[in-house]
Amino acid sequence: MKKKREIKLGSLVRIRPESKYYGRNRDNPIDTVGTVFSFRTSADVRVRWSPTSTNSYNFSDLEDVTSKLWDLLRGSGVL
Repeated sequence: MKKKREIKLGSLVRIRPESKYYGRNRDNPIDTVGTVFSFRTSADVRVRWSPTSTNSYNFSDLEDVTSKLWDLLRGSGVL
């Protein structure tokens, strides 16, 4: 069984399409990768989408894409 990756500080994430926040407004961007920069509580994850755009979410609203991006970079020959 494959272990599910934990979201932690520095994780690269995007909003899950099934999340109620998906595409709701510019602070909840569709198919955009953001960086987890802090936790307010054990269920509140703060994400930076751009230098001027941040928001907070529950863990269930986010998908960790860190390993997917690394795999893409390795496959492209960049790494």
